Amino acid sequence: MEELSKLKPERGTLERKPVKNKLGYTYHYWYLRKWENGKLRSIYLGAKIPESLFQRIQDRNRARKLQRELKEVEGELCKITTAVRKIEDILSSL
Repeated sequence: MEELSKLKPERGTLERKPVKNKLGYTYHYWYLRKWENGKLRSIYLGAKIPESLFQRIQDRNRARKLQRELKEVEGELCKITTAVRKIEDILSSL
């Protein structure tokens, strides 16, 4: 939970688009595609992804992984709690 609270995730997907110039040469530029106010936006990033944005995208992936792990741990905790209650019921009936 502590590690999850320190992350600063960024919503959206990085997309690399090819663009041709007048001479027919192809260049590639990065865009961040994300939903804002019900609309899909493409935000131009340039030829290189800014390091801060790249870190926030990695934070988002790490946050998703931590949330999955947390959900699994909560499920296991629920099973353990149920087992302990059953054992307590059995012991109290003796």
